[in-house]
Amino acid sequence: MAMEQVVKQEGARDAQQYRRRVKLLAAIYFAIGLLTITSMGLIAWRIKFWTTFSQRTNVETLTFALVFVLFAYLLIRTFNGFVGALRMIWYDGLRRLGGSKDEAIEQAKQKALPDAKKGEGTRRAYTDWQILMVDKPYEPIHIPLEDEAGKLGVLDINGVRLRLRPTKRGLSNSVFEYIANQIENAINDCPEDHVGGNEEIANSDGDSKIDITVVEWQEIDDDEALEYYYQAEAFRRLARKLESEDQFWPSIWLHERDVQFISDRMREVMPSLRDECFLPDLEYSAEYKVPIIPEPLGFVALSRNESRADPVATMGCAAVIAAVLTALMIYLLIILPWVPGK
Repeated sequence: MAMEQVVKQEGARDAQQYRRRVKLLAAIYFAIGLLTITSMGLIAWRIKFWTTFSQRTNVETLTFALVFVLFAYLLIRTFNGFVGALRMIWYDGLRRLGGSKDEAIEQAKQKALPDAKKGEGTRRAYTDWQILMVDKPYEPIHIPLEDEAGKLGVLDINGVRLRLRPTKRGLSNSVFEYIANQIENAINDCPEDHVGGNEEIANSDGDSKIDITVVEWQEIDDDEALEYYYQAEAFRRLARKLESEDQFWPSIWLHERDVQFISDRMREVMPSLRDECFLPDLEYSAEYKVPIIPEPLGFVALSRNESRADPVATMGCAAVIAAVLTALMIYLLIILPWVPGK
């Protein structure tokens, strides 16, 4: 359970949590950049030391070359994140210390973000509930990602599908989890006014609160996501064809006030979304195993797959590994004088 919580972290519930998450991710990218550059510099600077060390300790000389290549790959893969973290330091730190107002800073960020071409960067994710508008169940709900500084895109809610149509590049899948949480916040004060279709199944655990989960990510597994979407959409179209008042798929019904509430919550998180656009969008699925019989005889193990691993977890693990290797090299250079350096 602890490993699952690390790999699949719950999305932010409010703007402050989202801001902390983005800043943490930026700090991780910044740390990875510093650690990889430092480690590569140590290897190149003391190449004779590492060669002598490998010869006197029966370690393959190519081991250090392999470490250098791995650090170089990690640096190349995350370099945009390192640069993005520096840009965040400039906008949110140095410019604010210089007396710039928040409005001017956000406008500068908006101008710095590259425009997305029509159809470029469109993303889709799918929820376990279908989300419908009262009196207009077959029309999409449009949530603008916009504030006084500018517009980043539009998020369309249509049944189980969440579709992001960006006007600026860089938006990530994290926005889907955030808006799902905002829909929860909007409806859970009075869930009986919002739930319809198989609600006896949805509330079979006795909990009246609604939990909305993003279950499929088209950017990660296109085939599985589309298969799920077509299945859910078939039930919705069947209800429309039969002119049924009830939906056959568990449904959440939103009122105009709910849509306004969600739009206001998205407006609050716009500064953090702009910061996140500076960072790379590295999306991975994850698999982790717990061996029943320890290695090297670990042929019996329990495994679990996650459709999407949180970037904070994946990049955080990379940062920890880079920090351990860098610390080990510094230890060998400083603490062990008995190894000749010439």
